[in-house]
Amino acid sequence: MRRLFALLGLLAGLAMACGPAPATAPLPPPPAAVTNGAGPPAAAPASALAVSTPALAPLSPPAKVRIAIQGGGTDGLFFIAAERGYFERQGLEPELESFASSSDMIPALATGQMDVGGLGFNPALFNALARGVGIRIVAGKGAATPGHGSSALVVRQDLYDSGEVRDLAGLRGRTIANTPPPNATGLAVALSRGLASVGLADADVTIQPLPFTDMPAALAGGAVDAAFMPEPLVTQVVRNGIAVRLYGSDELYPNQETNPLGYGESFSRDRAEAARRFMVAYLQASRDWVNAFDHGIDRSAVIAILTKHMSLKDPAIWEAIVPAGINPDGYSLYQSGIDDQDWYLAKGTLQQRVDLAAVVDHSFVDYALGVLGRYTPPTGGPP
Repeated sequence: MRRLFALLGLLAGLAMACGPAPATAPLPPPPAAVTNGAGPPAAAPASALAVSTPALAPLSPPAKVRIAIQGGGTDGLFFIAAERGYFERQGLEPELESFASSSDMIPALATGQMDVGGLGFNPALFNALARGVGIRIVAGKGAATPGHGSSALVVRQDLYDSGEVRDLAGLRGRTIANTPPPNATGLAVALSRGLASVGLADADVTIQPLPFTDMPAALAGGAVDAAFMPEPLVTQVVRNGIAVRLYGSDELYPNQETNPLGYGESFSRDRAEAARRFMVAYLQASRDWVNAFDHGIDRSAVIAILTKHMSLKDPAIWEAIVPAGINPDGYSLYQSGIDDQDWYLAKGTLQQRVDLAAVVDHSFVDYALGVLGRYTPPTGGPP
């Protein structure tokens, strides 16, 4: 565990850099069990809010699980699971390694160097699957479900204030920054779908490929008119008066899954018990995230974990961001991946169709739900 947190301290998240870290209070020990994995009512004490596994003995000896991360927001799920003892209670010893992109994770998962990673439904993954690379899509890790537009299309403040750009139609002839490579990312699909919804073709705008971290300066200097960027950059440029949030990714492309969770084949096939136990811990952390960001339950404690281990150190920004959509019951929204594949084929950035449904394996989620039960929202309504 010491090695885990030493590694966590070294991670620099994509687009998550902020100012110096404020002091944070020590985290409490893992709390008592909550039956069936259901979140308690809002009035319950914070010490009883984290989910614990009922009557499941940990693996002995403990099993190492190697987790590939990029440092993006939903990697916080792994930190929550570690801090709250969910991995330990399953007899798992997580080891995290940082990768520059989800595409870089693919060979590491395929060769067994890594066991688990947050992937993307992009040409790199589809091409690997077409070559028979042994990766299974086992759960969701982040999606643009309603109210969870954790990426957003922003427009320069001066253009908005002047009335020149107040909606998607106003972007005709404008320059929009989006992450490279062109026509090969989930955000490219979402932006294209959003433009099409108001009758604009991709050719009606100029797409400027830029890394996320270069987008604020490009907006501030007038090099681009708009940008499609993730949190916390969205919150930061809005607070700094650089840009205005026009549309969230959940409005441009509802229910697009941006980050499926993948297992390497050697992990899912040869170490199936550890893979099942990992999913139990993962769903516990997912439910803590949903309780915190969707329902305000135990929010400050969850944010304390995230600021402790991630490079975004300002709790106020964590409070203000629009979070990614996390399914507390785990299942992947892989239909959006199938739809994205059609878009890549039409653009020519993908040449061969793969049967995505054939590599989706929800058996690990089924096992975890058998242990934890279905998620029950604290308020009794939909999460």
